[in-house]
Amino acid sequence: MKLNERHIPLDGASNFRDFGGYDTPNGPLRTGCMYRSDRLSRLTERDYARLETLRLRLIVDLRRSSERADEPTRWRGPAAPENMHAPVFDDDGKPTALLNLAADPQTRTAEAAAELMREVYRKLVREPRPLAHFAHIFTRLASEDTAPFVVHCSGGKDRTGVFVALLQTALGMAWDAVHEDFMLTERLYDGSALLAERNHQILETHGVAMDAEALAPVFGVDPSYLEAARSEAEQLYGSWEGLLARLGVNGVQREALARRLIT
Repeated sequence: MKLNERHIPLDGASNFRDFGGYDTPNGPLRTGCMYRSDRLSRLTERDYARLETLRLRLIVDLRRSSERADEPTRWRGPAAPENMHAPVFDDDGKPTALLNLAADPQTRTAEAAAELMREVYRKLVREPRPLAHFAHIFTRLASEDTAPFVVHCSGGKDRTGVFVALLQTALGMAWDAVHEDFMLTERLYDGSALLAERNHQILETHGVAMDAEALAPVFGVDPSYLEAARSEAEQLYGSWEGLLARLGVNGVQREALARRLIT
């Protein structure tokens, strides 16, 4: 599939796309079954008319509870999909890593922001909470006919990117293709609004505003981000495939996923 065939152009979400269609040893991934997106809280009436044609059955929302409260998804239309909340990171009352980074002039740099993002990716494959939620999502997708579904977070790039990479791997996609799909976000996602919101939050908290260039790595994608997750998985579980085993994605689950998601 070409990018213009994958991408669903919407007024209220820039990164909504089909992540099927790739080749695997058992056949191509189904198209029209698996979607990924940034936040869905700003969809317009025209967007809902477009999405109605997809006949979505399930939304998997990976955002924190506070993100859902601030930007709720209020689906409009006659057949609202089930909205499954799987907050891979949740609110614990502590300042976010981004606010901590902004607090110190020495770390208000693009290099520090990029390293912060790499650590986020490491946490996604290391910490108990994301692992538990990823495992639960895999169980749900393997045990029930949930397609077409959409997986999303705020930007549809980090939390969503790691889960989609794991699902594509479980379905047999080669790593190069997984990585290529991950990097499509670089061409689609418009993080300018979220960047401005976070900078305002930093200004209110610390009385300073970070330079947009210094914040840019937080609202973009870079090959080193997914590679950081993969390297962490290799250290902890022996391989990226070992991470799937840690999540309980066994042969039975893979066969069930393949029956539903491979043509």
